[in-house]
Amino acid sequence: MRVIILGGSGFIGRALTQALISRGDEVVVPTRHVPAATPSTGPEYQLWDGQDHSSLSQLLNGADAVINLLGENIAAKRWSSVQKERIISSRLLAAIDSAPLRQRVRPGDRVALVISDMTRFWMRQDLVIPHLVDYLIDECGVQPEHLTIVVANGTHIGGDEQELRTLVTDGVYNRVRVKNHDCEAKDLAYLGTTPHETPVWIDRTAAEADLVVCLGAATHHVMAGFGGGRKSILPGISG
Repeated sequence: MRVIILGGSGFIGRALTQALISRGDEVVVPTRHVPAATPSTGPEYQLWDGQDHSSLSQLLNGADAVINLLGENIAAKRWSSVQKERIISSRLLAAIDSAPLRQRVRPGDRVALVISDMTRFWMRQDLVIPHLVDYLIDECGVQPEHLTIVVANGTHIGGDEQELRTLVTDGVYNRVRVKNHDCEAKDLAYLGTTPHETPVWIDRTAAEADLVVCLGAATHHVMAGFGGGRKSILPGISG
């Protein structure tokens, strides 16, 4: 496999690079500073300034996998509350082949933040959601009344208020709207049909949002292949 590792020169990136190379993968590490001397058994280094998305797109072309480890070095300092904030903020700014959220959100935009339900609570989204909500409101300028968290229940029955508070924290629940997706709701938005003539319906809040952000872990799933990512949409918020 040809694997691109963004942040491959960091603490975790170096170890992951060597592990992939040792199993026979071809590893490419985009970096601001190409080492003067590189061992023949090491990765391929490509010059990238960390900002130019068009040049990054060219680097990613032909990759079988992309691993994004960009951001504040997690091993450089003690994990104080300030350092944790830096680590999370740096990840929010390190988008792959896309401008950061604060450059994509426009004044007045309605944003739907799609999260997993209680069956995926092991991901501990409650530790990330408050920071993401703060970022969307304070850094991106999203009005609290224009931000809705949609719980991607799929065909699961939605949780009660206490469960929703557990998922997003009390502070977030009291600040923005949090709703359960209902796959049998009467107001689902119809998007058309697939090439196989399958009708497509999704949650109306997400359908009418100017920006949809999906939060979740991409992990193996016994029926769907992988959970997270596009599974947050189908079946997560589909009808």
